[in-house]
Amino acid sequence: MLSIRFKRFLEISAIIFVICSLIIIMNYTLPIVITTINFILSLFAPFIAAFFIAFLLSNLIDRLEATGIKRIFAVFIVFIAFISLLVFSIMSLIPLITEQLTSFIEDVPGRFGKLDELLTDLWTRFDFIPIEYRYTLHDVGNFIANFFKNNLKLNVSGIFNIFNIIVLVPIITFYFLLEFNKIKERIRKYLRKKKWFYFHRYLHQLDKGMGSYLKGLLLVILSLSLIASLLFYSVGLKYAILFGVIIGFTNIIPFIGPFIGGAPAVLYGLTQSPETAVFVLIIILALQAIESMVLTPFIQSKSISVHPLYILLALFVFGKVLGLFGMIIAIPLLYFIIVTTHYLRVYYRCKRIKKQQANKTP
Repeated sequence: MLSIRFKRFLEISAIIFVICSLIIIMNYTLPIVITTINFILSLFAPFIAAFFIAFLLSNLIDRLEATGIKRIFAVFIVFIAFISLLVFSIMSLIPLITEQLTSFIEDVPGRFGKLDELLTDLWTRFDFIPIEYRYTLHDVGNFIANFFKNNLKLNVSGIFNIFNIIVLVPIITFYFLLEFNKIKERIRKYLRKKKWFYFHRYLHQLDKGMGSYLKGLLLVILSLSLIASLLFYSVGLKYAILFGVIIGFTNIIPFIGPFIGGAPAVLYGLTQSPETAVFVLIIILALQAIESMVLTPFIQSKSISVHPLYILLALFVFGKVLGLFGMIIAIPLLYFIIVTTHYLRVYYRCKRIKKQQANKTP
């Protein structure tokens, strides 16, 4: 009995020692790892972007091919439709958003002065609040600047330059679309040849889950951007499209994304009138409820069933390690870890059972 307890104590001590050692090692090696990841992303950015687009469009090509259309023609149809839609969006939406953004930047100094007056008046009315908690607009600006300085650790502009986006990505995407099924089939054949059935199932599960999540997320972003823009316009908020797009894209960050994206809209609404700010705040709360209870469950169909506590933990951990970029990729990384852990457990359990059966065989 004592030996069993002592053995258990040694196992727990070993686990604690390994965890502490990993934390110490990560503390020293993390800057090197982040620099390496940044370099790899900058090097392979066009291929990653092209593969992501091909991954999203491949199912549509497969459906066209199933109707009897040759794959090369199906690829041409989908590729031309995608490029046309992209060009239309750039030609119609981008100038509008750019115009609103330029006008917004010119309008900000005057609006900030008005907002500063509102804050001063607010602290005068609520004079019972301690002075150290009476934040000024300058404090808010410093907080936002420090947040992006500390969290935006990956130089996105350095990764995706204009040449890669306009020239390389479409060309690589076309070839990926043309050879996508062949690449998948070669991987399947190789895994079957090596008898890595569990690894094949593991990749299939990742492919299915990640694909559903990314496609669903894209639809949620587009839906939220459209709905938010229309609702902001209906309550008379200036730059409704700009604020709507910000709301949609910040939804990439789970739970807190819409509130981060909604804060500028509420502050700007406050400079128009208190009523506008209240309406904008109600819209943001309603959008968060619609996104959580209607859009995400309906569009993504619960492709990644992960407990909210795990998501919050992943947001905290990856946000602490990789900053804002870590918060954006928190759910895909969490899903990858969960699926990988599950299949490793299954693999080693089956291996142990086979070993036990082999030992029992006379």
